[in-house]
Amino acid sequence: MFVVSEFDIDFRVLVHTPNLGSLISDVILRDNQSMSTKQKIVKKKVKRQSGCPPLRFDDHPESHAEIVRHYKKFFQAGADSESQHYAELGSFDEALADAAYAKAADGKRHPHQYRLQRANLQKVHQRLKQYDLESCETFHELFVMVHEAIASISGIGELMVYDTAHRLGAYLQLKPEYVYLHAGVRVGATALGYKPSTKWIEPTSLPKPFQKLTAGEMEDCLCIYKHALHAIADQ
Repeated sequence: MFVVSEFDIDFRVLVHTPNLGSLISDVILRDNQSMSTKQKIVKKKVKRQSGCPPLRFDDHPESHAEIVRHYKKFFQAGADSESQHYAELGSFDEALADAAYAKAADGKRHPHQYRLQRANLQKVHQRLKQYDLESCETFHELFVMVHEAIASISGIGELMVYDTAHRLGAYLQLKPEYVYLHAGVRVGATALGYKPSTKWIEPTSLPKPFQKLTAGEMEDCLCIYKHALHAIADQ
């Protein structure tokens, strides 16, 4: 017996259907609309990530020395580019505005601050303008003043305080003397034995491999490699 597949039956029905071209067009249109809807759903599920950039799935540094080498190879240049961007701005007012609105070197909102509301960033800008930040002679003095200015604003946390001070410090040529703990940095620091309540730490107290980095780079490193640091501590 000759067996007819479902495809054959559907095809034969179509062949004997009036207005075949119109019907096929309708089917294709509905299919495209369905695909478009699915694509929109997928796009809605993709959210911008805040915080430190994640490691690639195949990156598993197994020692502090490996972490430092990996950081210098994949992340150091990116950190330097943002500092250079702020250092080269035309005026302090411009640096203040960019820092207040958390602008990265490409002019877009920095991933650390994607979720902050613009209204709160406007408050940050207004508060910062009320302080004589240009008079600061050290980064720590700048950090304390920025904290005093904006930490009480709704939605503004430790990370925004540090990032703002760091961006302004780049313009003022003030580099961190300490490693400041906040958010993911604190998670990484606890893997090295520091208490969660610690506000900042002396760079020289970190393990020897980290001494190849500046205090600002150490802060960056503790955040990016926080999970790797805990994995090493658990070995």
